[in-house]
Amino acid sequence: MLSTRLICRNTLHPLLDSVSIRVFTGMRTMSDTPEHELPKRTTPTWDMELLISGATVFGLLQLTGTVEGWSIWAISQNEMAVQQALVTLFLYVQFSVLVLAATFVLHLLMRGYWVALVGLNSVYPDGIRWDQFRLRAPIGTEIGEKHAVPIPDLIERADNRATWVFGVGFAVALMMVGPAVIVGFLAVLLLVAQHQDWPMDLIATVYWWTLAGIGVPLILATWLDATIGKRIQGTAIGTVIRYVLGLYQRIGLGRNQNPLLAIAVSHMPTRWAMAGISLLIAVVMMIVATGIVMRASVFDNGAFDGLPKRTAYADHLLFDGHYADRRNQDGVVVSPFIPSPLVSGKTLRLFVPYRPRNLNAAMQAHCPEAMTETARNQGEGLSCLARMLEPRLDGAPQPVTLIAATDPDSQQRGAIAFIDVRNLSVGQHELMLRRLPVDPDQPEAETWHRIEFWRE
Repeated sequence: MLSTRLICRNTLHPLLDSVSIRVFTGMRTMSDTPEHELPKRTTPTWDMELLISGATVFGLLQLTGTVEGWSIWAISQNEMAVQQALVTLFLYVQFSVLVLAATFVLHLLMRGYWVALVGLNSVYPDGIRWDQFRLRAPIGTEIGEKHAVPIPDLIERADNRATWVFGVGFAVALMMVGPAVIVGFLAVLLLVAQHQDWPMDLIATVYWWTLAGIGVPLILATWLDATIGKRIQGTAIGTVIRYVLGLYQRIGLGRNQNPLLAIAVSHMPTRWAMAGISLLIAVVMMIVATGIVMRASVFDNGAFDGLPKRTAYADHLLFDGHYADRRNQDGVVVSPFIPSPLVSGKTLRLFVPYRPRNLNAAMQAHCPEAMTETARNQGEGLSCLARMLEPRLDGAPQPVTLIAATDPDSQQRGAIAFIDVRNLSVGQHELMLRRLPVDPDQPEAETWHRIEFWRE
């Protein structure tokens, strides 16, 4: 048993051979048995690959939820221009994190298979004993033996596949670094502009035109090189293209910008390699975007045919987003909510989330005089918002006084109101609020938040 443990340990970590481990039992270690050593063509980085994958995979899987949380914050806490830049940035970051996590998990599985092959080959160096199968199934055994791959070749293939997955996964994740830096810089500019009340649309327009001025020459030169590069070598056009590509190469934008991807693609049919990578990027991006949308909205899979569709404006439905004790705590706060469907006290607490992407333009159009810094600091913006909500209690107008507040669970900023319900009868009641901004193309029933509650 002791010798077996030493053999397995040295098989999984040949670096220990340099320590010259010996057991004072008269048994030899693996360094004394060349037939049990790893194949000579084993990838030299296998142990570091396992170390990186094993040490980081669980952290990356947890980081995906953190990045999704940042995306939710970007959606709910910023104006439209800032939101678009931040969500795009987090899509790139989430893409890289998800690709790395999937790469490390798959790599661990493939390395596990390789370790199993190496281990069993050391225990049974004679390989598969086909004679044991031939007694029970001679025809199938004959076919299987004819097409069998030698165990050393299987070990080498498993080793190469694991390293290929590790390298290409890193390469695909690195593809998002450049776009993330570009969009991240824009996001920082827009965050500053949002804080300082600068014209964000103008800043975004100038930024993208500047970026186009930088990127279009590279795209054009790369396209010409790929289509007619062989024919224009040595001509004036070829010299210009060489100068442009050389200039971009010096600032870090060249074919060798991602050497991992360049190595892998150069050893594969380029057309199919790039098609496969493009498909992988599209699939992962769809998964990332779907995850954000799923957390930011209510999903109805359509399987419950006898129940009302689960939407915020459905009749005969308690919409979870309208109640603090029922709503998803890690999603976007998009709907006004009260503490619970059951109300027992004298007052009803109502929280109205303020989503800049929806309300800023609507309030600017409805009451521009309330949107100046002086007016909003005096509460005129809150008064305007209260009028726009047109609150109704059991169908009758219900004036409310809004006070700026922050939801402690989601950190969503908004306004809070306290509605006197002491004179309401015991039983079911309905609080209605306008869904802002009002969409004239939507049916009337879908332009209201309907919050059902019961007075105890």
